[in-house]
Amino acid sequence: MVTMNFSLSTEKTTRQLSVWYGVTIAILRALALRYPLNPRIGCLINAKYGLRVLIVISIFFFPFWMLSYAQISVKKLRLWKPYRHCGIYL
Repeated sequence: MVTMNFSLSTEKTTRQLSVWYGVTIAILRALALRYPLNPRIGCLINAKYGLRVLIVISIFFFPFWMLSYAQISVKKLRLWKPYRHCGIYL
């Protein structure tokens, strides 16, 4: 049960992370195309900087993963039966 909760919350969070990674890549590409000779922008498209961005975004979403993990719970419920005085289910 714990592994299922872990995998469900991780799946939910990785979907959200993939969207934000895509948005970040699009912004960095747009900046690189708009300002190709700017050395500051040239630094942004470096592989080291990309790793930093991934780490920052992942750290930002870690609390949301913890909330997602805490919200998913599996409870064993008893079988539902209608009330005795209910005329439809007799």
